[in-house]
Amino acid sequence: MKAVIMVLCLVFPCVEALAQNGYKGGILFQLKPDFSFGKDWKLNTKLESRQLLFEGLNKDPFHTMFQYERSDLEMVLSKKVSLTGSVGGGYLIRLDDGKFTHRLIQQYSISQTAWNMRIGHRFRTDETFEKDEPTRYRLRYRISMEKPLNGQEIDPGELYLTANNEYFQTLQDKAYSLEIRAMAALGFNFSDQSKLETGLEYRIEDLFLNSNTQLVWLNIAWYVSF
Repeated sequence: MKAVIMVLCLVFPCVEALAQNGYKGGILFQLKPDFSFGKDWKLNTKLESRQLLFEGLNKDPFHTMFQYERSDLEMVLSKKVSLTGSVGGGYLIRLDDGKFTHRLIQQYSISQTAWNMRIGHRFRTDETFEKDEPTRYRLRYRISMEKPLNGQEIDPGELYLTANNEYFQTLQDKAYSLEIRAMAALGFNFSDQSKLETGLEYRIEDLFLNSNTQLVWLNIAWYVSF
């Protein structure tokens, strides 16, 4: 957990100094069912919806709203290839302002247990296709940590802490940018098949471009396993 705190402390001051153009925030709802089948196969799905509550420019006073922004449906099929690693591929479709965006996904993930925590690493590439826009290519790395608040494991009826930090490198029409995300949440494990997490997620988009945006989301995610 000390490592999580150090990451968040390092990321937040840096992005605060870099992002001076705009900001917005709201509530991010996620439903995440996963389906295990066969010996080593798993299908992870995510239905996500974003609701804007405020936005502003520079240091001007922000204005409030209650505005639906967009919805995503993501599906990633993965296969375990070692004791700790798995490879996968998938597809995302997004509805944003009446337009559809399509994305292809490739990933390799590692899950380990150390220092009474479950630590995950995810390496992902994706290609985004949108009408009348150049293809967007991204390289992503995420480190995540999950720690029980009682005992050595997260048992049914117990609380736990989770955090992650992710970096996105983007190339679109010869323009390079960087996005950084950091999230910390409190989770409750209802059972081996159901858990709920609620926390704050901070993002900064389009670093190294002329304009960049800070985002703050109240993240509510429900995980269901079948």
